[in-house]
This record gives sequence, structure tokens and C-alpha cells, in this order.
Amino acid sequence: MNEEKKKPYIQFHEDDKVRYNNEMKNLKEEDLQKIDTYRKYCKLRKAARKESKPRPVLTNYMAFARTERPKIRKENPAISFGELGKLLGARWKTASPEVIAACNKMVCADRERYEKEVESMKLASVSNP
Repeated sequence: MNEEKKKPYIQFHEDDKVRYNNEMKNLKEEDLQKIDTYRKYCKLRKAARKESKPRPVLTNYMAFARTERPKIRKENPAISFGELGKLLGARWKTASPEVIAACNKMVCADRERYEKEVESMKLASVSNP
């Protein structure tokens, strides 16, 4: 997008920034406390939802990435996140069957972990309705 097309969006952003700052100046202390309390409530709710679910099972690629990422980082310490992903993808495409089998073992172990966590959650929900 060229600068001419960006101009209305930039102007809208600047106007909105001024509006927001004016509204924040005009808020009373009790309103600010309500906003802060609501933000804390939302964070706690989100954290509670995350804790209530077991972490999902790894995929073969994610297991591969977990083992290969430190190696790539060691070889290229200044590599960007995007470039790291590209290198991981390229290595995954050319991975040997032995490496893929090792990743599959990691996935099977992680699947067992997941199933145990789900079972414990079910038991906990039955005992604490």
C-alpha cells in the first residue's frame, strides 16, 4: 500500500489517539479502578480456562521442531523467527525415516500423557460436580 492510500488510516489513528487520551484524562479515579478490576478479572478468567484444559498432543512436526530448533539456533544464533521456521520446514521435508520414527515415539509418549490428564480431569469433575 502506498503512502497516499495509507494517509486516511494514519489520520484516523491520530484522531483516535487524541480521543482516547482525552477520555482517559476525563475519567474519575473510581472509573479507573473499575477498568483495572475488570482487566484483572479477564486475566484471571483466561488463566482459569487455560489451566482447566490439558495441553494438546504434539504432532510429528512439532516433536521434530522441538528437537531441531536448538540445533538450528546453535548453528545460526542471529537467525530470525521466520527464517528459523523456514529452515525447520526444509529439514522436515528432507528428514530421514529414522528421524520421523523417533518423532513418532515422542508423539506416542505425549499422547499417553494427554490421555492420563484427560482421565484425571474426568475423575476430578465426577468427584467435584
